[in-house]
Amino acid sequence: FAANSGMTPDLPEKLRGVSWMSDNSAHELLATFEGALFDKESRVLRIKLGRQYNWSWSHTCDGWTNWFGQNMSALVCGEIRFRFDPAYSRADLGVRICGCLDVLRCCRCDWSMEDITPEGAEPGSAWRRASAAWGLRNAYTLRKVVSGDGRRLQPTFDAMLQTLRGGAHDGVWIADETVKTHWQVVQGGRPCVDP
Repeated sequence: FAANSGMTPDLPEKLRGVSWMSDNSAHELLATFEGALFDKESRVLRIKLGRQYNWSWSHTCDGWTNWFGQNMSALVCGEIRFRFDPAYSRADLGVRICGCLDVLRCCRCDWSMEDITPEGAEPGSAWRRASAAWGLRNAYTLRKVVSGDGRRLQPTFDAMLQTLRGGAHDGVWIADETVKTHWQVVQGGRPCVDP
């Protein structure tokens, strides 16, 4: 988090920090918008796939496969694009390659993200990430575990740690499919590619 903190100066406060993909059955655990490209006028945020320190994956065969796929996406300038509404309470997502082709639209997939933060909680602390394609629907919850100023948000941070497998701890199954590992894979800086 510290490596990307402050690299996106116009990023709204509710989008800062680190979020836990709490009930996502994929082998990914954390994500941050810090360090992404953000256009304040159009409210479009772009995460370059494979960019350093934006995402973490479980240290498993599936996690490494996801990491490899995201890094190979850099060869076609892959990015996830978030187009927010004026209140930053909802975003429509797209996965673009070569700067113009929206893979989700071509495959007739809809991805969205909606702020479901309970009243009185840290702004942007809970988001519903929904997917729909060919009549099938899926959703999971992003929960902020680190604030924009680097504070661990309790009790959510500790709740996340309790779900992970590592040492003597077995972890918690998500959707009867996945147990995420305490040891995570994170993309570091790549020579001649990352700033």
